[in-house]
This record gives sequence, C-alpha cells and structure tokens, in this order.
Amino acid sequence: TDDALTRGGPLMGKVANARQEVRLSNAFGSRFPWRVNAGTGRDALGGYQRNVGGQLTLRTTDRFSMSMEPAWQRGVDPRQYITSVSGGTRTYGRRYVFGHIDRTTISVKLRANLTFTPNLTVEGYAEPFVASGRYSRVGELVAPRSAQLREYGTDGTTMSIDSAGTRTIVDGADSFTLDNRDFHVLSFRSNLVLRWEWLPGSTLFVVWQQNRRTSEAFGDPARFDELWRTTRSAGDNFLSVKASFWVLASAVASVLAEGLWSTK
Repeated sequence: TDDALTRGGPLMGKVANARQEVRLSNAFGSRFPWRVNAGTGRDALGGYQRNVGGQLTLRTTDRFSMSMEPAWQRGVDPRQYITSVSGGTRTYGRRYVFGHIDRTTISVKLRANLTFTPNLTVEGYAEPFVASGRYSRVGELVAPRSAQLREYGTDGTTMSIDSAGTRTIVDGADSFTLDNRDFHVLSFRSNLVLRWEWLPGSTLFVVWQQNRRTSEAFGDPARFDELWRTTRSAGDNFLSVKASFWVLASAVASVLAEGLWSTK
C-alpha cells in the first residue's frame, strides 16, 4: 500500500509489475563515448511502458565537445491520479479519481562545450520536447487499501463528455464535473553560459535562457516531426549576469582591525 498514490488521502493498493532494461555502451573515457538503451514493463492491470534512448558524444578536440541524447517513451498507466472531490462514503467523505492514461514523450537533449582557455568557457544546452496524454476509463477508488476503481458509467453511475472534453458524472443524487486533462505539449528550452574567471576566485557568468512552450490538439499522439516545430513555439528570453569576487582573509581582517581602532 502507498498513501502517495492518493496524494495524501487513504492508503491505496499498489499494483504488481515487472520491468526489464537493456543497456549497451562503450568506455565513457573514449573519444566518442556512446550508449543505447531500451526497456519494457507491464503491470497486473494491463498497463505497460516501452522506452528507447541513447547518447552520443563527440570530442573533436581537447577544447570542444558536443553530445546528443534522444529518448522515446510510450505507455499506459491504469492508475493515474486525476483529482479528489467531495463524496464517497467508503473513502472518508471524498472521491479519489483516477484514470487510464495513454502517454507518449519524445525528447532530444543537445549539449556543446567550448574551452578557449582554462579560465574562459562557453556551454550551450537545448532540449526540444513533445508529450501527449489521453485519459480513459475514469473512476474512483472503491475503498482504502484497494487498487480497484469504480469506473464511471457503470455500477449505477452515468458519465457524459461534452465537446470540450469535460466529463459530467451523476451518481444517485450527487453530480460533479471533471475538467479535460488530456494534453499535447510542445516545449523548447535552451541556454548559453559564458564563464570567465579573470582572477583566481573571481568569476563572471553571463547566461542567456530561452523557454518556449505551446499546446496542440488535446490528446493527439506526440510525433517525432514535432520536435522541430518546438523551436517556433511562443516563449520568453532571459538574460542574467552574475559576478563572484574573492576577498583575501588578511585584507578583511585588516579592514576590520582598522574599523575597530577608529571606533575606539
């Protein structure tokens, strides 16, 4: 059992599952380190997860390196928490609502590092990311310590879905609505960091960051060709500057001593 599944509500039964993972790579210290991995898993309620990923790093010179880390994941989680609403005689006056979610995520992490001198470096990072999820078979926890759901539309309940995806549930004299939680998100995050240590312990950082994000049609499965479209999403740009100064302890002690003497 686990209380985290209901987000602090009653204990809920955990579902038995099994997972296998395969990973193949060469030596990390090589000039061109690489890795490929794949995994699959299933649980007792029919949920599953499949993932494929990898990483390739190119160190063309001692001063420059770049890497690419693609990842794809697809799965169905039959016990994804949605929300809680008032009601539910067997779960302490609240209904803990869950659903099956069919989810896909695709991403590519890109990194580049350039060293001009040991004291002057530039680092870049970019990650196009696409994720989608569609909910089905929505229901409420039947009882504490159980993993079973009372699916809406059965057991004396009715459920209707409008054009916006909002669900209306009627259970005897009670009725409530659940907002559409389906999603299809495109995101592109990137940053560029200049680091200059002009004196030992004194460093200047100049950071440019870009965050782009948009939503597409609810629940449509994520596709690989959408990774390029993430760069055209609306977003914000941020520029920040940070400077760190190293002050010798002897200089601080001298200043403090002079201050105490003048005070006397």
